[in-house]
Amino acid sequence: MSFTRQVIGAAVAGGATVTVAGAVLWRSTNSELSRKPNDPRLLSAHVVFRHGARTPIAPWNQELNHSEQDPIDWADSVPTTEDTESRIPVTLIKPDGEKIGQLHWGKSTWKTAPKSGHPSGELTELGYEQAVALGKSLRERYIVQADLIPNVYTPKLIYARSTNFNRTKQTCQGVLSGMFGTTQPAEEVTLQVVPWYEEVIVANSRICSTYKELCNHISVSRFGAIVAEERRLVMDKLNVPQDKLHFVFLRDVLVARTAHGKPVPPGITPELYDAIDVAGTKTFHAGFHGEHRVPALQASCGVLLNTVLTNIHSKREDKPVLYLFSAHDSLLSPLLAALGADDSKWPPYASSIAFELYQQQDNSDEKFVKVLYNGEVVLVDGCSSVNCPLNEFATSMKRYAIDKDRYRELCKDSQYKGLASSGSQKATTYL
Repeated sequence: MSFTRQVIGAAVAGGATVTVAGAVLWRSTNSELSRKPNDPRLLSAHVVFRHGARTPIAPWNQELNHSEQDPIDWADSVPTTEDTESRIPVTLIKPDGEKIGQLHWGKSTWKTAPKSGHPSGELTELGYEQAVALGKSLRERYIVQADLIPNVYTPKLIYARSTNFNRTKQTCQGVLSGMFGTTQPAEEVTLQVVPWYEEVIVANSRICSTYKELCNHISVSRFGAIVAEERRLVMDKLNVPQDKLHFVFLRDVLVARTAHGKPVPPGITPELYDAIDVAGTKTFHAGFHGEHRVPALQASCGVLLNTVLTNIHSKREDKPVLYLFSAHDSLLSPLLAALGADDSKWPPYASSIAFELYQQQDNSDEKFVKVLYNGEVVLVDGCSSVNCPLNEFATSMKRYAIDKDRYRELCKDSQYKGLASSGSQKATTYL
């Protein structure tokens, strides 16, 4: 598979597929499309997905500390109007149910990059198409095939949660549009968000000093060794000093341009492109491996895993059966590491991880969890089968799952204070 194909969207192979812009977003195998009456019954599903394609966080020239303006105009790739005909209306709410207001689109909502003023990290038309395609694949799996939920939006059965960024909120709107169509349903469609300074379901270095210290320490202490070859090549070809060499953000620009069919910057050869991809990916994943792996994963995906386990074990009869979490690569990557499914590749745009709870038809007490990454079944670390017995799945994930109180304690743990100062180069945590 070429690198270009990887960056456009979530890519898998074989079976019946859902595709958009040349990228395969989901796979359904033939066996899944023809279920038998005595097959295990799907009880619930938690689907965690990355936002669709977006603009870069910062322009290429700014990342290289150049003064000239970036010649790429991203404004033409980002929707600028309220297109109500192609989007299901969504109301944003707080965790207590209080309404915030309608989800809006347009220039007035954009976050812009300093100096250049270009839209920073904003969902593009392509990204929204990927979200709709993902929603259609979820409709096929959970409405048509599994009959988990009805084909009309039913709020008591669906819980939708997003981080408070335009790209994730709009991606979730696209997913819901793909699942239920774009007309106003009988009941209001709601999406729960919290302020970023309170966000705990994703890696958040702004409020968790421990996560920041751990990632900086691991990235700094291993930086020279893990990206030495790529660093020398990029520094030589781009004439950029080491302290200005942010591989993650450089890769981000290249990925965004490639996905949207825009030219790569002058001088970027295939060799240099691959070097930046490899170095950026190594740097991004470094924080989820090594001696501090467990606390790093707890701080980055522990609350989400705890939420999944809590919901799975809940005896509430009125609980939702489909949970949607619209988030970032900084949640999917540590989740894959915790599951033992980390392939050291960056989760493409619109990637998804599904946690499905099943019950055997012939034994009401026997339940198992199936995990899928972009439609491919995953063998979870510590599980004896891809149909992982519930007790095995819970035991494996409890190493990393923590509740909000434990998260706050971990984030203030003084034993990790000052770890980042042990290296020679200051590393950065990324979203």
